[in-house]
Amino acid sequence: MIKLNSPVSDYNGELRIWQNGIEVGHWGPGFPNGSMLYGKFTAGGNVAFNGFRWRTDKNLKINYIWIEFYDDKSPAGVSHHIKFDNLVIAKKYIGPIKN
Repeated sequence: MIKLNSPVSDYNGELRIWQNGIEVGHWGPGFPNGSMLYGKFTAGGNVAFNGFRWRTDKNLKINYIWIEFYDDKSPAGVSHHIKFDNLVIAKKYIGPIKN
């Protein structure tokens, strides 16, 4: 789930991610504690996350998504390709797809 910042001057955008029906991340204005630097979020500390400023123009809408990588099962030092299947982009939680 991506919530665009509105107004465009605010850092009130959100990102929420589920994997197989289980929420694995939710970032927005005031939560969780941590900071973003050069596109990498580091959790911890006593400062709440500002939120995302996804856009600076109110006419900008989401028209594509770029999945860079995701892998939580690889041993250290192992590199390989990852294939995604049944990826859904939605404005709210819709649950896992049942085939």
